[in-house]
Amino acid sequence: MNPVHFGVMMVVVLAIGLYTPPVGTTLFVSANIADISIEGMAKELIPFLIIGFLVSILIIYFPGLVLWLPGHVFAR
Repeated sequence: MNPVHFGVMMVVVLAIGLYTPPVGTTLFVSANIADISIEGMAKELIPFLIIGFLVSILIIYFPGLVLWLPGHVFAR
């Protein structure tokens, strides 16, 4: 596995983990700042979760999507 692909994959998956319950620290912080309930915040977050999961699946199964730009920038 390419280290760049692994790094991008880990960043995307860990970012999804930051805003999904039960450990979603950014979910708790943003609900506290906005002064709304966590349930209300989680309901509004569902479309973004679906998009995040789809993007992570694309990144995992098609590494060429991630490696295309670094391949062209650092081509010798």
